[in-house]
Amino acid sequence: MELHKISPRDQNIIEHLVSLWQLSSPITSEHLRAIVEMLARFSSEPSYQEIGIQKIAEYLTSSMSVHLLSLLAIFLQKAEEEKMRPERIAKVLNRVLSPLLAVLSRLPEDIHTQSLDDLSVLSNITVGLQELSQTNSAVEAQSWLRDLPKMYYGQLQENLVATNISLEPQSMYMIGGQSPQTVHLSPDGQFSFAEVIKLSGSNVGYTYPLTSNVHTKAS
Repeated sequence: MELHKISPRDQNIIEHLVSLWQLSSPITSEHLRAIVEMLARFSSEPSYQEIGIQKIAEYLTSSMSVHLLSLLAIFLQKAEEEKMRPERIAKVLNRVLSPLLAVLSRLPEDIHTQSLDDLSVLSNITVGLQELSQTNSAVEAQSWLRDLPKMYYGQLQENLVATNISLEPQSMYMIGGQSPQTVHLSPDGQFSFAEVIKLSGSNVGYTYPLTSNVHTKAS
């Protein structure tokens, strides 16, 4: 797709979404505390407890996915504001999108939490890295987009049960089984690149290696 200006129709939809989100009640730490305390009382029903814990884990890993997408949005916005050359922006996107999408496409199903201890480990990793990677700079966002996916998945693999996937830079994203896509400049100076954010649908394929190896935390 081409990274052009937002159409008036899409802008209207975005404004409508924002108005709805402003009316919604965000999940607070007190809400999560009440849920976890409830789950802790289900110790005699471990299957119920594990399902609830896994759902909170999915919420946490989804928050990291949104955080990574936010860093990408910050990079593009600040790069344009700071008059970064289009060729440099394209080069950055080519380098960071593949490992970023490798994480986005596999979270949260690759993370298995079964206890409050696991949930504590996941929370420490997720919240800690989110706080550490807060930025409002194109250069810093670029650095975190390069490093954060590997840092996050690496810590999850080291401390929790997680499928071992490759996040190497040579891993490429594919659409519809076609050749790997990269970011290109169109003649008018805009960016044209594959629909890399569409992670669902039968027409999506991947060339980065996905293995079935499972890494368990050391006992």
